[in-house]
Amino acid sequence: MDEQTFTKYPISYYESYLIGYSLVPIKDNIYIIGGYDKHPRHPTKILNTIYLWNNGIWTKLPYYLSKSRSFHASAYYGGKIFHAGGIEYPYPESKTTASVESYDPKTGISEVRSPMVVPRSHDHILCIIDGKLYVFGGSGGNAKLAISVEVMDKDGVWSIESCIPLECGRGDFKNFVYSHIIYFFTKHFYIWYDTRKKIWSNFIEGSLVNTSSMFVTYTSKPNQYENWTGCF
Repeated sequence: MDEQTFTKYPISYYESYLIGYSLVPIKDNIYIIGGYDKHPRHPTKILNTIYLWNNGIWTKLPYYLSKSRSFHASAYYGGKIFHAGGIEYPYPESKTTASVESYDPKTGISEVRSPMVVPRSHDHILCIIDGKLYVFGGSGGNAKLAISVEVMDKDGVWSIESCIPLECGRGDFKNFVYSHIIYFFTKHFYIWYDTRKKIWSNFIEGSLVNTSSMFVTYTSKPNQYENWTGCF
């Protein structure tokens, strides 16, 4: 698909007011899921709709998420599209959620899954690393940052694998993943988590420092240590 696709084949006037949706490509199809309707003539609301792009045509599917959500994260995993977190419930009573569900593109069926440990929305990432589904980053509700890394096991249950070490502070991190490494960064500082070695490293103003020895007490079972002040 070339970079002009969305200009050449725009979604309708109504849907062009969507924000906070997730976009998932699967082969020749693109799915737009959920979102936040900011149309000036409509009451502000969070959506549970699913749109499909195929052969240059956008179609609103006759299937829906089990919960309306926006500013969530989605990923195609095991033949299904998983949606994690986000803002749910009608505006202005909306709240950050830990809920997870999956959508089967073949059957159109949505299924509620086990929730994450931490509620998170806005800029969190749901991705596959070494065949496992991970989620990290975002806001944890009440203006807190979700600084934990969670992983889903084979039974679909989420657990916290690690947290950003306390020595790194609690800056407004942005996130991305490359290969098996998860990165958290600000303008002058970033750290990364190796999901295979289960260690953290950082990079501060041009100096590369491996800080795994400092953080080892936080990367295994953080809640067993007295100096741990919380992971969210």
